[in-house]
Amino acid sequence: MTEKTTPPERRRYPRIERILSIQYRLKKSKQKNADKTTWYNSNTHDMSVEGVSFVAPRPFFPGDILELQVVMSGVLNVVSAEGKIVRIEDKKRGKYLIGIQLRKHF
Repeated sequence: MTEKTTPPERRRYPRIERILSIQYRLKKSKQKNADKTTWYNSNTHDMSVEGVSFVAPRPFFPGDILELQVVMSGVLNVVSAEGKIVRIEDKKRGKYLIGIQLRKHF
């Protein structure tokens, strides 16, 4: 019988599965005529010190920059940040898991 091993973690900081309310909008994109004014709502899927992921109803593009506002549960503090899209996973039925590498915290 062989023993299954867990692959080593490549991230510097572990992810935690935390569901928090998040608002986001596009800040920079290579796509011409991209809507940079509309705020969208979602919930986080997981997060770490350096990143966050959430489900979006539309795909963005790797390298796009998003402005984010995350409502921290329990205290209702809003953490504002900016991040670069580093991963997009098609989850079917018009849902996309968006992985963000955080660049700035406000």
